[in-house]
Amino acid sequence: MSATKTKQVITSIDTACTPEISYAPNEWKTWEDNYYSKSTGENFSYKLRYPRDFDVLRGDSASGGLIGNPAVQLAFPEDAFQTPKTNYGEAYLVISMGTDKSSLDGCYKSPQPGKELSDTQVINGITFHTGTIRDLGAGSIYDSKIYRVLVDGRCFEVTQTIHTGNIANYPAGTATEFDQSKAMSILNQILETLTIATSTNAVSFEQKLAACNAIPHNSTQKILETTRLFINLPKDIYPDEEHNLKFSTVSGNATAGRLGNCGSPGTGCQSTPECWSYYCQFDGNGEVDLNVKSAIKDMPDYFVRFIVSSTQ
Repeated sequence: MSATKTKQVITSIDTACTPEISYAPNEWKTWEDNYYSKSTGENFSYKLRYPRDFDVLRGDSASGGLIGNPAVQLAFPEDAFQTPKTNYGEAYLVISMGTDKSSLDGCYKSPQPGKELSDTQVINGITFHTGTIRDLGAGSIYDSKIYRVLVDGRCFEVTQTIHTGNIANYPAGTATEFDQSKAMSILNQILETLTIATSTNAVSFEQKLAACNAIPHNSTQKILETTRLFINLPKDIYPDEEHNLKFSTVSGNATAGRLGNCGSPGTGCQSTPECWSYYCQFDGNGEVDLNVKSAIKDMPDYFVRFIVSSTQ
């Protein structure tokens, strides 16, 4: 989805002054990000809370994401976990989002080649695909937990990372192994406050189809064999670009399939930032059904029946 960021807000929560660092939830701040799509009039937003002394880095300064573009990094302050002396380096949570083909196709794939984010976790009503990775290099160790979900035409990612030094590189007796649970417990508390809101239902299902110049839902189309046509679908309702189209022969020997001479699947000649476009050909005689699974609870699966014949 093509989106323009319209607002970034940090709201402080009134608290009593205290001379010591505290991670009591009633002393946390709130981070909120809102995005608006000019083409559809839809809003997408997320919100979460974090300790008041955390460092907040935005946009390109928010390194540590693993997909798309970083939106914000919430990090422990530099003086955190300084005593006793350990191999602790830093710890942070990063929000990233991607709307490009690579991000959408790879949303549920692990950064480790050939692996999937096979576990799931529900956070405030949203089911995330999760996994862990470890990155080693130059005496540093980065342990990360990844959470991703396809929502509103984007891959939304949360990454929790703890950076430590290789304990073997420290002189004997100068440092101990950092207890990562001390940092991860706080990062998990932040994650538990995450909420995501969309205004997908603000625009009706029919309006979304019309905006993509889609064939009407639940319609019957009579066409001639060898007919070629575009099948267009809204990305936010049907985000699985590679596997959206499910054709099945109902009668006769009629078949349907995608063609590759007008772009790769989903990015055909009529595609837009909000709409997939598939160029397809119908052959034989009989009936073929098209079924497409919706990814949004309140939006229906898409269905069209094609009656294919050699004559009108």
